[in-house]
Amino acid sequence: MKKILVAVDFSDASITAVRQALVLAEALDSVVTLLHVLHVPAEAPGFYSSRKLGKKLF
Repeated sequence: MKKILVAVDFSDASITAVRQALVLAEALDSVVTLLHVLHVPAEAPGFYSSRKLGKKLF
C-alpha cells in the first residue's frame, strides 16, 4: 500500500482515524493524504450558481 486517503471532518472520530492512518503509513512506508470536503449550497451568499456564472461568462 503506497497511499492512504483519510476523509476528515475534524470530529474526534476523524482525528482518531488520522492517527491510525499515520501509524499504518509509517509501518508500510506509505503516504497519507487528508481530504476535507465542504458542501456549499448552490445559492449561498457570495457564491454564483453554475447557471448564473455560465450566463455571466457567455
